[in-house]
Amino acid sequence: MDLTFLDSLVQAVFENWYIVLPFSILMYFGARFFEAVTLFLVGAAIGFFYIFPIVNNQFADFIGGLSEPIQNALPIIVALIIAVAFLAVYKVAVFILVALAAGGLVYFFLKIVVDYLSANVEQLSGFLSSSAMTYVIIFVAILAAIAGGIVGSKKSKSVFTAISIILGSVGIVLSVYVLTMNMAFDVPTNELTQNISAIHISAMGILVILLSIFGLKRAFRQAA
Repeated sequence: MDLTFLDSLVQAVFENWYIVLPFSILMYFGARFFEAVTLFLVGAAIGFFYIFPIVNNQFADFIGGLSEPIQNALPIIVALIIAVAFLAVYKVAVFILVALAAGGLVYFFLKIVVDYLSANVEQLSGFLSSSAMTYVIIFVAILAAIAGGIVGSKKSKSVFTAISIILGSVGIVLSVYVLTMNMAFDVPTNELTQNISAIHISAMGILVILLSIFGLKRAFRQAA
């Protein structure tokens, strides 16, 4: 399965795993305690996991001309900018945060499904690979973002807790996967998303779901 659209994310996670992993753990276990801190951390995660890959893909030529230290620091800079922006516009941050999270998750999920079907179902490959399908995915993601933002803005604290736990789960699983594949199995980082097996995708998805369910049950049981 071709998941090259995740190359920027995987590369950023590997190069900054020592930041991503502890932040993800903090988001996972400390989500329900401090709403402002949770907002900052989730904002940083959105900037790192969603905004930076988009920026990196759109301005690849410009970023490629920067020095290596700046390129390595860029994911962190983008994450901090988004996090500070969320704190500065706290009243609308809930809507933006949930909209980005909902829209981003729906987009990535649909992209994975479409890429898989396009590669394995010959009858659909033409349509699924067309620009029309891309517009459909974007349209559905936008609808999910708007719906998520409206719902999320009504219950900010619970939403912050839930999103923090989910993103923390994603960060933990992805960090551990990248480190394991690169260090234990000596797979180059730039090859991790090339023809990745469905087993790996399924295993990571299941782990994220299990971690999220456990974390959400623990957080909301203790809050009750």
